[in-house]
This record gives sequence, C-alpha cells and structure tokens, in this order.
Amino acid sequence: MTKQKKKLTLAQKAAKKERQKKYITVFMNGKQVRVKRPETIDGIDVDEFIRRNADPIWLHQKEMWEYMDQTEEKVEFNWPWTMIPLELAGEWIEEVKKGLEVNDPIYGKDIFVSGRKDGDTLLLVDNDTDGTYAIVRFTKAITGLSLKCSTIEILKTSEEVAIKLKQDHVDAVNNSANQG
Repeated sequence: MTKQKKKLTLAQKAAKKERQKKYITVFMNGKQVRVKRPETIDGIDVDEFIRRNADPIWLHQKEMWEYMDQTEEKVEFNWPWTMIPLELAGEWIEEVKKGLEVNDPIYGKDIFVSGRKDGDTLLLVDNDTDGTYAIVRFTKAITGLSLKCSTIEILKTSEEVAIKLKQDHVDAVNNSANQG
C-alpha cells in the first residue's frame, strides 16, 4: 500500500509560498534547477521599466545610452518660427517674466525664450522647472515700454513642440501658396 501524503503545516505553506516568490524552476542540462527570479518593478522587468520611464538626461548620466530613444522628434525652427539669438535671449526672458501675470501657468518658473513666430506675437518658451513648453502671446503694454504676456498653450514634450512647429510651417507655406 502507498504512503498517504502528509499535509503541510501553516509554516511550511508560508515557506513554500515565499520560495515560489523568490525562485523559479527551470531546466538546465536536463535537470530541474531553482534559480532566483529576475528583479521586477511593479511587475515589469527592470530593463523594460527603465526603457519606459527614464528621462534622457538620467540615462546619459548613468551612461545607459543603449536605452535612449533615437527616434525622438527633433525640434527644427522653420519659417514662420525663428530661433531667438542667444545674445537677445536674456532680454526676452526678463521681458516675459515681467509681463506674466501671477495666475499664469509659467509665472515664477525658470524659463528660456527659444523662438518667435514671424508676423505674429507668439513666443516659444521652454519651462526649465518642469520640462514643459509654452506658447506665449505678447503685446505691448499701454506705456509702450514693456510687454504684457499670457500663456495660450502648454506643450508637454519636445515631440509636441516639433509637431506644432512643423504644422505651423506647413500652414504658412500653404497660405503663402494660396495668396501668390
């Protein structure tokens, strides 16, 4: 007669469950072997988690260039947008900071004015505090000595900025073709 299988105690069940969480059974050279499970973050493999969530600056600092996305959209300034010359950027930054109202989303943030739309009163402002971008409309104040500025659109990524600038370029080319 065969032996009856003994039931596991609560402590043995807990130890088995812990072992199953920590190790995985695989076949090596035709034998079953227990090896440690690969590390995960929120149930995702560590490499995949880094690939999904890491910011390019962090990846560069950690020398993990293989994870950097090479397909990232590049921001190109094409007509009607022009890049603000670096020599004038400081003046534009001061004017925009002075012209923003307290309730504006980029008020009090560390900003950099990178571009201006020709024939319009729009500026492209990089928000260095949280890594977003803003399209800001500016008008001369009543005194005529300073600017009055207000944010009209927030762009979360450089890809959104690139798409916006490309679309503005296509629209401007189409408009000039229709007029000429």
